Amino acid sequence: MLKKLKSLFIVEEPGDQKAKKAENDSKKSAPKSKEAGPKGAAPAPISVSSKADASKGSVSEKFMDILLKSLEANNLDGFDYLEYKQTMQNLGDMDDQAKFQNAFAMAKTMGATSKHLVDTASHYLKILDQEQSKFEVALKNQQSNNITGRKQEIVDLNKVVEQKQAQIEKLNEDIAKHKQAIEKKTAELDGAANKIKRTKNNFAASYQLLTSQIREDVDKMKNYLK
Repeated sequence: MLKKLKSLFIVEEPGDQKAKKAENDSKKSAPKSKEAGPKGAAPAPISVSSKADASKGSVSEKFMDILLKSLEANNLDGFDYLEYKQTMQNLGDMDDQAKFQNAFAMAKTMGATSKHLVDTASHYLKILDQEQSKFEVALKNQQSNNITGRKQEIVDLNKVVEQKQAQIEKLNEDIAKHKQAIEKKTAELDGAANKIKRTKNNFAASYQLLTSQIREDVDKMKNYLK
């Protein structure tokens, strides 16, 4: 049934084996479509190509199958718009008026009226509108998960980067302060070392002076006080 519906609305262009097979199946159940019909002829079924321009959008076989399956699942009993469209397709090349009128003549033999055909076509439009609503909900969820969520992740990551950068700047400031402290402590250390060395040398000089005088006096006492 799905292939039959596809033959009513689309013509798949050959691009791979699957597309070629679908095209051959359509040819078995419908007249061969022509690139250019006579002036005023009914519009040809929509062509589905595997090559798509994502920036502009194009008819997708995947979505066409989803939409056609929804029509299939909600197909009305009896002769309705879909059967009428099939009848028009089977008439081959005619202008719009002849095709619609001849198909309607056949439809009337099946008990169909023009109002019934329009009403059933409206029914299928409502089914497609429902599928559009479902798609919009699914698309919104996908946007939330794949776009909005990732945008928030980027915002959060930027905040982390800013925090880390601030931490790096703080660490650099601390390092600079510590280096200054090291320089100061090093200078103090050098000064303390020099002071200790100077103190040691001063003590040694003083000690040497006093001890040398006392030893000199001891020598003189031993020599003079006999």
